Order: sequence, then C-alpha cells, then structure tokens
Amino acid sequence: MSEEENTVITTQLTSKRLKFNKLVSYTFIAIGLMLIVFGTDNKHSVTWGSLFTLYGFGHLTVTRIRIWWNHK
Repeated sequence: MSEEENTVITTQLTSKRLKFNKLVSYTFIAIGLMLIVFGTDNKHSVTWGSLFTLYGFGHLTVTRIRIWWNHK
C-alpha cells in the first residue's frame, strides 16, 4: 500500500459542536457590514453596523479560542 492510501483524515469534534456559534458570528459580521455599506445616509445604521461587526468579530474570536482550547 502506498502512503496516500493509509492517510487518515480527522475532524475535530469540538469544531463540529461550535459550528452554530461560528454561523452566528459570521451572520453578525455580514449584517454589520451591510448596514455600514448600504446605510450611509443614516448615522444610526452606521453605528449599529459597527456594533454588529465588532460583536461578530469578538464572538468569532471567543469561539475560535474555545475550539482550540477544547479540541479533541
């Protein structure tokens, strides 16, 4: 057998459990960026867009740390 046939692909189980959290983070980032880009006429939409984007990146960072910390 060649080395390629014996290759084992593993998936981190922790990452599977936290996929929903990653989806939430990416959704907040996308909504925030859309509010910033398409809501330039309204000062409040830019403020909310910035907050949504900041929250999304913060949540994503925490989720990635949780995945790394608890990987199996």
